[in-house]
Amino acid sequence: MSQIHIKRQQRRGPDGETLTVFAVPAMAITTQQGRKLIPNPAGTEACIFKTLEEAEAAIRHAGFDYVFEGRTSYTFAQQQGSASTVAGLVLEDAVPILIQRLKDREPTVVANAAFALGELRAMKAVNPLVEVVGHEDPAVRKNVAEALSKLGPIALEPLKKAYEQVQNQTGQDANLIRLNVTATYLEMARTKQWAMLGFVLPQVLHALQDDNWLVRAQAALIMGHAAPLKESASGT
Repeated sequence: MSQIHIKRQQRRGPDGETLTVFAVPAMAITTQQGRKLIPNPAGTEACIFKTLEEAEAAIRHAGFDYVFEGRTSYTFAQQQGSASTVAGLVLEDAVPILIQRLKDREPTVVANAAFALGELRAMKAVNPLVEVVGHEDPAVRKNVAEALSKLGPIALEPLKKAYEQVQNQTGQDANLIRLNVTATYLEMARTKQWAMLGFVLPQVLHALQDDNWLVRAQAALIMGHAAPLKESASGT
């Protein structure tokens, strides 16, 4: 499980006084209520909290463990309700909890669960991740694509089937599934997983003619990344 590091910082207050605050890495998402910063170890922005307790609560709500000045807190162990489980909790124990969270109503929870499953290389999560590949929230779709790409070959067949089931369908749900399946292929291409990419190139060729311009654009990018396949085949 990825951990979030809380950093104690000193800042100037409105009257010039020195204030102690607690900074937490976060990612920005857009909701119906506006732009929100959500604690996330891969975030490029920061949430600033007045107290350590507020920082801890926000991180727990996001579903992550955290480290503060050398002290680690295990979110998932605490949610199991027994302090005695902390020492014996292994990363694999979190996988069923994370898979269950993929069904959560809150997109942020789903996005963070997908991120964690990818970091854990949780092979058991392939089918549950594919089931939410067409999620309406862009942050969820991004994290699901990255997680599936990290799982490698085992994810290819379920992804291929998911695409085939909606490849000739119209509607928002079908568009999102095709969009995120090609996004996953693109992530594989970016990380130079050439053997896996070759397996799905026929499907990518189909995507070049998709009704959705974003799907077509991603397919074109994949073909660009696939150039080394042609060079390898020609012996250049």
